[in-house]
This record gives sequence, structure tokens and C-alpha cells, in this order.
Amino acid sequence: MKKIKADNPFIDVDVRQSQAWAEYLKYLDWKVAEVDGIHFATYKYAGISFTKLQRPTSLNKEQLEEIINVSKTHGSTILKVEPNVNQDVSMWEELKFKSSVTPLLPTKTMLIDLKESQENLWAKISKSFKYSINRGYREGTKLVCIANPKKEDLVKFHEILKETATSKKLQIEPLEQLITLCNIFKNNVYLTMTYSKENKQPTAGCLLIANQSNVWIMHGATSDFGRKTKDGYVLYWETILYLKKLGYKYLDLEGLLDERIQNTTKNWGGFSHFKERLGGEVIYYPLPYIKYKSKLLNFLADKVPTAM
Repeated sequence: MKKIKADNPFIDVDVRQSQAWAEYLKYLDWKVAEVDGIHFATYKYAGISFTKLQRPTSLNKEQLEEIINVSKTHGSTILKVEPNVNQDVSMWEELKFKSSVTPLLPTKTMLIDLKESQENLWAKISKSFKYSINRGYREGTKLVCIANPKKEDLVKFHEILKETATSKKLQIEPLEQLITLCNIFKNNVYLTMTYSKENKQPTAGCLLIANQSNVWIMHGATSDFGRKTKDGYVLYWETILYLKKLGYKYLDLEGLLDERIQNTTKNWGGFSHFKERLGGEVIYYPLPYIKYKSKLLNFLADKVPTAM
């Protein structure tokens, strides 16, 4: 399991543990609670209440037991925990959690260290990726960077996000949900989009959210036209330089194909290969753990090697 050094400021600042994320979950009708500042949320659907705890500060046993008890008071029958990268997971089995192969968040990702010099960042990029960046420049690709994007900017981005979702057979949130997310995070939201010389509409884009000194790519998208160009390569390189100039320390590219759960991430091969050529640090998170409070669900889970 990959460990991040203790002096690395990326530890314990995951955006899913921010107050703004808690407000976003409330908008989505999740009931949010906290123990020692650790947020978790419960959602009820079709008579079943499900609780999720995502990327918390390293938990101790007492905190986890309290979270279990609070989730019970919310009527939760399923508790899924997605641990942070340096979490000691030895207590899960003791508390009768089961391993899960269906994460809600990416379990493998790549960090770009924005503290490095531009020269070092460039040196880490693969030869083919550099070629594509330079070709994009020659073809006239331009980047537009927007802090706290307005509705009209998000409408443009959502159009290319829909094209990507259709092409990759992915599900995306509705436009209004995306707008609400950005309204909640306000000045911690950035939108970067490329425009080609031949097209007045954006050809590729990244929606990013910052928390403390770090930034996460929430969505990356490329239009049908953009996939015929090198605009996506310029997009990622110029976005890295833009965030570096703003003084952020790390960029999380949010998701790579994880060989531990290939069936779950089997469709991620293409964009994983794209990201890996940026030469960042690959990070493995512990796989999720799940606890069933129903005797029937526990019985069924014992019949399969790993839980849902």
C-alpha cells in the first residue's frame, strides 16, 4: 500500500471532508453528521438507509465506534467507509467490517506536485505527451482559465461533459446540480477550457475544486471535435501551470484504473494511460470497508468473498 510521508500536506485535507462538501451533500438530501470534526452522511432510498464515510482524517477505534452508533440512530443499515491513504485499517475486521470491491471514490489516483519547478514538471512528462502539447500549440490551441465560473461558463462545459459521457457510456450529474456544487464552493472552483483555432466552442475542459492547499479534478471532458485534436494535452499542461501560479501545492487527477479491482475500473484504461504520461506520483487508497446492520445482509455477505 502506498504511504504518503507524514510531512506531506496532502494528508487529511480531502475535499470530501470539507464543510462545503457537507453543505453539498445536504443539498442532495443526505443527512450529514460529524464526530470530532469527521463528516459522514446518510441517505434513505426505497426504505433502506445507507451511510458513507469518505476519506476521513485517520480514524481511531473510539471514533469509528461512535460513528457506527450515530449512524444507527439515523436508521442506517449499511455503513461504507472509504479510508484515507495513511489509515491503519487493522481495526476494521475487529469491528466486523467486510472488504468491498465497489468504491464510490477512485481507489487509485495520481498527484502532481505543484511545488516543483516548471522545468522539473516538464521533464517528468512522457515524450509522446510533450509532442502532443507542442503540436496543440502549433495548431493554435488556447486555454481559458475561469475562477468561480458563472452559469453561462458551466453551461458550455456541461455540453462537452455530456458528449464525453455519451462516448464513454458514463453517468453525469444534471447541469443544475453542477451549478449548485460550484455555488457552494464559490471562490474555490476553477474551470479551465481549451479552444481550437477552428472552433469557437470549447473543445476540452476541467472543473476543479480546491480545499486548503490542494486541488481535485472533479470532471474532465473532451468534445467530439476535441478528440480529433491535441487540445486535451494542452488543457492538462496549462491547467497545471495555472494552479502552480496560484500557489497550490498538489493537484489530484482523481482516478486511475486500479488493478486490484479491475472489473470495477475496467473502462478507465484510456484516460488512465493519458494521465500516467504526466509523470505524477501514483497513490493507492485502501479499498473500502462495509458494515451491514441487518442480519440478513450480513448472512448474504458471508456467502461471497467480498461484500458489495
